[in-house]
Amino acid sequence: ELLQTNTCIHTRWRNKHCCQVMLSSGVLVTLTVQGPQLEQVCIDRTLVGRLPASTVTHAVLSDRLILLSFLEQSQVAAVYLNKKTQNSPETGRRTDKLSPSEIKVVCVELGGCGRRLHRHVSLNSVQDVALCWWNQDESSEELWPWTPTDTHRNNLVLISCSPAEGLKVLSSVHTEGNPLDCRFSLLQPYQVLTVELPAGPQGFREESWADTCVYECARGRLHRLSVTRIPLSSHPVSCSRHPSETTLLLGLSDSSLVLYDQRRGISFLASCPVPATLLAWHPAGAVVMVGGGQEELMCFDVGLAPVNMALVSEEVASAPTLRLAQHLRCSGGLAGLQWATGLDGGPEGTDMLALSFHGGPLAALRFRL
Repeated sequence: ELLQTNTCIHTRWRNKHCCQVMLSSGVLVTLTVQGPQLEQVCIDRTLVGRLPASTVTHAVLSDRLILLSFLEQSQVAAVYLNKKTQNSPETGRRTDKLSPSEIKVVCVELGGCGRRLHRHVSLNSVQDVALCWWNQDESSEELWPWTPTDTHRNNLVLISCSPAEGLKVLSSVHTEGNPLDCRFSLLQPYQVLTVELPAGPQGFREESWADTCVYECARGRLHRLSVTRIPLSSHPVSCSRHPSETTLLLGLSDSSLVLYDQRRGISFLASCPVPATLLAWHPAGAVVMVGGGQEELMCFDVGLAPVNMALVSEEVASAPTLRLAQHLRCSGGLAGLQWATGLDGGPEGTDMLALSFHGGPLAALRFRL
């Protein structure tokens, strides 16, 4: 029922057995699985009514804090979690609800941008700096009661999120292109990696490209270090960086995949029968899952060769495409893919993939890799 009226905006595996899902209403759902069985479901409404707006557009969950952005308000909120909860030795075995007396909600005004924007957030691995970013085309459609300044047009905001000082806007910049993706590097916590597209309508352009950019956070400011343009046959609809951050995979609107090798500066092209609206690299980097179309999944190796799949319980031959609608009641289409972590929190041993659908349900696939 919750998934029929709410959007799943973020999925995070705390460990191999515990998956958390944040819904657009602020409801936090925690699922505990043991093998193929769903052991426990916890629905936590603690944050509902305690946030500055009713519609959450994006979130990042960690053991220390929850970072959220909103549709109606130009704000970012951080929910700082009590150390007792996050350090519990039983964290992976039981579900802890948020306690109103043990959390602290802090908000910061971003300023300058329109009200109804699909804002996104990102948190670096050290968890002391965050980003909030949005599409330029959304904000350009707004009617301004005054002449906007450069600051008002900025769409990439750097935020300090120290638990002692709370949230604080450090600086903001206006990206040259429209961000398709923006995240902190997993290897360099103060570097920001973006994929930017030409601003404006994509369908009327004779040529398409994507810029992969690197920004550095230094002294509270963002400085662009490099930009590399990747020529494409059609405009991208999705992207995903390899865990090593040496290659970038792009899903294009003409049902093809482009793998760009940043070290050698060359691209590899492969056709993909499934519209590549969702991409998810396995944490170990050996395979990537592609989702889209009519609830379909495909798996490719690092050379973009299809990897056949089949359900263990079905007496059918393996095939490149797994059609989920044949096994689940899912009419709204795939909304998200998220790999779990291994036993020790690392990439090795990861064999679970969380699936979320528009309008529900939630599902998980366990692979024999």
